[in-house]
Amino acid sequence: MRREIHSNYRLGVTLSLREMGLLRDHGAVLNVLHEMTSDIRRHVDHVAGVTITFDTRAVCSYCGNEWEEVTADDLASHPDDYKDHILGEPMCCTRAAEEFRHNRTDNKENQCRTP
Repeated sequence: MRREIHSNYRLGVTLSLREMGLLRDHGAVLNVLHEMTSDIRRHVDHVAGVTITFDTRAVCSYCGNEWEEVTADDLASHPDDYKDHILGEPMCCTRAAEEFRHNRTDNKENQCRTP
């Protein structure tokens, strides 16, 4: 007969960063969270541990869109669509693509020249 066993109980706390005025400052949010973990340990009984977790996503610093790069699969499966693109090149905006191309290590103008 099937029986369910319950274990690994956790309590999650969702913060209202908007009310705290900390929407864009990662360092400030971490400082507040560290203060909260200390407060929880000090004031709440039966707490084995408090951890800080957060989601991370990559976005373009120019346009703010999700960060996507040209992959080897893109180049192999759709060669006509990606004929003007380079492996690893950002796909979100022209500015990011231009910066990528400028900073490539095989860009002859950016390589160190030895006498």
